[in-house]
Amino acid sequence: MFPTFAPGEQAADPKRFTDFNDLAVNSSLGREGLERQVKAAVENPRAQALAGPRLSVDEETQQKRRSGPVIGDDQPAQRRSARI
Repeated sequence: MFPTFAPGEQAADPKRFTDFNDLAVNSSLGREGLERQVKAAVENPRAQALAGPRLSVDEETQQKRRSGPVIGDDQPAQRRSARI
């Protein structure tokens, strides 16, 4: 579960708006915004899970490429050979 800030807040200062504490203290939504978001997630956890961030197929592929081979993966890691 991730907090949702007021429009433009996170884009203007991403380091200041990162978690629920920042939502309560720094955001214009304040503690009331925090309470609404947490209450909605507690009352309807399935809807919150479905509304979570989803990666597109392209983003998943890029993320796998960056993270490298998975331990226990049957495929050998790709190696680059250098010609001298």
